[in-house]
Amino acid sequence: MNLTRNGNVGRRLVVSAAVACLTLGLGACSGSDPDEPGAAQTSAATKPTDATSEDAAGDEPSSTQVEPSMGEDFDGILADVATKSCPTDKGDVKASGTVMNSKDDARDILVSVVWLKKDSGDSVAINYVELKDVPAGESATWSVPASLDRKAGRCLVSAKSNKVGTLG
Repeated sequence: MNLTRNGNVGRRLVVSAAVACLTLGLGACSGSDPDEPGAAQTSAATKPTDATSEDAAGDEPSSTQVEPSMGEDFDGILADVATKSCPTDKGDVKASGTVMNSKDDARDILVSVVWLKKDSGDSVAINYVELKDVPAGESATWSVPASLDRKAGRCLVSAKSNKVGTLG
């Protein structure tokens, strides 16, 4: 039995569960992003509470952020996402990439990014972008900004889509 491999599997399961919880969240505020036509973006980046060191073991979980609901019949579309960059350095960062609408009809798409603490499932920051009315077979450029008050260990991107009008 390989304990290192099993430990990594367990860690991946915890991270996957955290991302699943985020993608199934219920409403949040949204606003317009003037840099991306058809895209709405929310400054939902979160910060850890009273962190005294970058890798403090006793840090409280840093966020209860949830995404806007896309209804119960949304599709997970991570396979349609290409991430160009997802920096993890302390300060203002911006994850970016493209997402393709591989469905047969126009879709609203939600791309979310979670920056995680080193060796932890706790977030340093969370944010997302709403891409509305992406035509069938078309790709859209996305970017998700955040302000990291510490270096993140890694970032995770998730995406889902649903019929047009699902995102307010």
